[in-house]
Amino acid sequence: MKNALITLIACTTLAACSSSSNTPITSSNLQDITIPFSAVAGDTAITCDATLTPVGSAAGSASILNFKFYVHNVILNGDDGNDYAVTLTDSDWQDEGVALLDFNDLSTDPDPCGGAIRETNTELTGTVNADADVSFEGITFSIGVPSDLNHIDISTFRDGSVLNIISMYWAWQSGHKHMRLDVDPLEGALANWNFHLGTTGCSGGSETEPELVTCLRSNIPTISLDTYRQGSDSIEFDYAQLVADTDITTTSAPASGCMSGPTDTTDCNEVFLKLGLDHSTGNAHASTMQSAFSVQ
Repeated sequence: MKNALITLIACTTLAACSSSSNTPITSSNLQDITIPFSAVAGDTAITCDATLTPVGSAAGSASILNFKFYVHNVILNGDDGNDYAVTLTDSDWQDEGVALLDFNDLSTDPDPCGGAIRETNTELTGTVNADADVSFEGITFSIGVPSDLNHIDISTFRDGSVLNIISMYWAWQSGHKHMRLDVDPLEGALANWNFHLGTTGCSGGSETEPELVTCLRSNIPTISLDTYRQGSDSIEFDYAQLVADTDITTTSAPASGCMSGPTDTTDCNEVFLKLGLDHSTGNAHASTMQSAFSVQ
């Protein structure tokens, strides 16, 4: 695996920005972009019928129950020294600049994973406003739903929108589950060990004034992979890396696994670190780089 670094980025709009001055770049050309993703646990591809082993600090085994996460704010680094925002194309898997990556290839509707064959989504598609001779090496993206969309009642989004999925939503004030990774440990007494990454410590606002919600911990990782080459590489998420220092055969109260709660240090601290997050603040960790995502 190539080195994966996590950084904060200043450019958050959907217009391409200069890496040095944030000056919008204009071009008469739009390049079509496809960014492939994969999900594994070590050497095992994530599928509903796969046995993931070894996973967790107890080196146990597990099968998946639910495996999805949102992505937004995708930036490609141009070989001309500029950064280019990817405008995600609206589709069944992308809406309002947010994409859902979904690795559940079976479903018994709505959960858990198993039963009938269903569609998955393992790529981002969109455009960048860049001349045809610009190529890209390096990518940055954020996991989750951005705050301006996170606290909107999901019933206001169109039917079929990836932002209108009940199983990926807590409530209007706390918002969406940025990442939902549920597994069934095959050792121990637990029926499931769940990782639900979401924004916490939220207050204020209302369903009609969601913009007034404030939250103490955004819990939105920003992933930067500086060796990613557009058109030849893919991005891999490794669940075994995520839980490498966490025992998924046991759990502490009140949740089975990590639900992002600020007091759930036993189950959350290490998985947050693997995403480059400080569990206590919800921000990028000062000294620990993420290790769950890499370039392939």
